[in-house]
Amino acid sequence: MDKAALQLELEGDVLAVCRKMIDHSAVDTTTDYIRRYESYFLSLQEKHGPESFNHGARQYDEQFFKILESCSSMHKETLGRKFAEFYKRNGMKIPTKDSINPGYYVCHDMNHIIAGYEPTGIGEICLGAFKLGMNDSDANWMASLTNFLIHEAGIFKPGHNVQYEPLGADGDPFDGLEGKRGVMTLDGAPEMLADAFNRGMNCSKDFSTIDHLELATMPLAQIREEYNVSPPLKGVADSSLCW
Repeated sequence: MDKAALQLELEGDVLAVCRKMIDHSAVDTTTDYIRRYESYFLSLQEKHGPESFNHGARQYDEQFFKILESCSSMHKETLGRKFAEFYKRNGMKIPTKDSINPGYYVCHDMNHIIAGYEPTGIGEICLGAFKLGMNDSDANWMASLTNFLIHEAGIFKPGHNVQYEPLGADGDPFDGLEGKRGVMTLDGAPEMLADAFNRGMNCSKDFSTIDHLELATMPLAQIREEYNVSPPLKGVADSSLCW
C-alpha cells in the first residue's frame, strides 16, 4: 500500500480512506468516508452570488433558482438548455429550494455537460478523472474516489429519496454488472479513463467550480472552445448523449 500510495502521490484523506477499505468493513469505510467528504462540500458547490454559508453549505438566492427554472426555455444550443435536457433524459428533477445541497448537484452536473459525460458508472468515473486533470486538488481527489467507491469497489450504493440513481445504458445503476465486477471491466472503460485524464490536463483552465449559471445563456460549443475541451473517447462502456 505504501509503495502504491507513493507512486500515485496519495496522501491526506484520500490515503486514509483507501487504507480503511483494506482493513475495515463496507459500513465502517462508508461511514468514515462520508464524515471526511463533508468537509469538501463547500469547495465543490456552485459559486453563485454572495459568500453566504449555513451548516457547511452555501445559501442561494431567488435569482439562483429562477435561472434554473428558466433553463428549459433557453436557446437549444446554450449550456442552460443542455442542463435541462440532461436532467430530463436521465429522469432527474432540477434542484429547487427544497433540495439538499442544490448547489453541489448543479455544479457537478454542469461539469458533466461541459466535459461530455452522462451520469453512468463509467461517465461518473471519467468525470472525476477529467476534473483531476484540470485541477489536482484534494477536493477533486475525494470526489473522484467517490466514483470508484460506488462504481468500481461497490462499497456503497448511490441514490435515495432526494437524489437519483445514475443509470447505465440498460437502466441499471451498476451498468448490468450486479455487483459481480467493477465498471472498469467493461469494454473500452480503461481507455475512456485514460482519455478523461488527458482531456482534463489539456484544458486551458479549470471550469469545475466557476459560476456556471453565469454562463447558462452562452452556447455550449463556445464554452468548450474557450476552455479547450476536446471531444471524449467513446467506447462500448458508454452510451453518452452529452457531446
